[in-house]
Amino acid sequence: MGQYTPEAIAETTFMIFICILASFGNISLFIVVFTNSNLKSISNYYVLSLAAADLMVVLVSGPVTASSMLKGKWEFGETACTLFGFITLLTFVASVNSLATIALNRYFFIVKWKEYKNIFNKRRSFLYGACTWGFSIFISILPLFGWGKFDYIPEKSYCFVLWPANVYYMYFMVIICFCGPLSAMLICYYKILTFTRNLKRKLFMSKTNPSSKKKFFKREARVVSPEETKLTNTLLIVVACFVFCWAPFAITMFFDVYHPHPIPREVHVGSLLLGYLNSMCNPILYGLRNTSFKKGFKNLYAKCLPCLIRKEEVSYFQSSIDGSENDSNKSKTTKDSYCFKNSFENVIENKEVPAEEQECHHPSIIFNHRVSPTFKDVGVFLSEKRVTTV
Repeated sequence: MGQYTPEAIAETTFMIFICILASFGNISLFIVVFTNSNLKSISNYYVLSLAAADLMVVLVSGPVTASSMLKGKWEFGETACTLFGFITLLTFVASVNSLATIALNRYFFIVKWKEYKNIFNKRRSFLYGACTWGFSIFISILPLFGWGKFDYIPEKSYCFVLWPANVYYMYFMVIICFCGPLSAMLICYYKILTFTRNLKRKLFMSKTNPSSKKKFFKREARVVSPEETKLTNTLLIVVACFVFCWAPFAITMFFDVYHPHPIPREVHVGSLLLGYLNSMCNPILYGLRNTSFKKGFKNLYAKCLPCLIRKEEVSYFQSSIDGSENDSNKSKTTKDSYCFKNSFENVIENKEVPAEEQECHHPSIIFNHRVSPTFKDVGVFLSEKRVTTV
């Protein structure tokens, strides 16, 4: 142990720490999605595509990089260096393309919802995922055919593309695999946020003018629930986190090519560790910001960490759907849900109110009920009526 420097030990320890937590989080993400039927959606399958890229980074590239950090040299041979360099580049490109695919999926799901079921049906969705990885493999394999070169980089203690060997390949990668997908993400999320803001404004105006409620719900056939909005915001944060973590790495790449003086090793290693840290962030973001993922993680860890499990407070409408309300409130909750759903349906379809439902105060129950329904309630109802969920 005496032959290892304190800096090398610290770098290796931090790398191992990141790899363990990132592996734990992303594997948990797979388990939670595949064991919860309400999470088996097309959007979440693309999230798993991103998680798969993160797992490849921390399970394949991470351990050998940690070994090189500790020993200060590459001990696995030239062929292994080329292989691990290819895998590292592939995971980076696949992550960017997966984020772009997620952004496009959310754009069509929320803004172009009428075309969504046709464009993102099950068969096409899996084809898009396969194309994402196929394109990523094609881009990453080019150095094996002479355009660029994989080599060991001592300053970063890992094998990757040696950018000074071919500057044109570097520019190609920056434009095609970073600027292009990032621009697509920004455009999609800008249009999504603009659409949801305008939709909420129209809904607010319809509340202030009771005569326009029915016209609004007939005209605006898409109501975005708070859960959808929160998921979109979470994915936007995931993109921002990715850019924040990998931007320093990209900057050092340019400095390696054009800066006349070598960059300190601490800067190189810091940018690399920050990039690896991104693989650990995504499961944390989903767990903190998405209610369904949070419940899934809590159920998964219940046996090992029972202190994390606590009774969740749910809305009266969602409780009746999930069947999670207690026996004492079940009758009241079921009646409230029945009143809301039937009254809302009567407003939408201009039906007469049956005598037995007069006590539901049609149609004022929708906005004046003692337990007011939320955007989520409306979104759940509309998704049942038109099947707009993924």
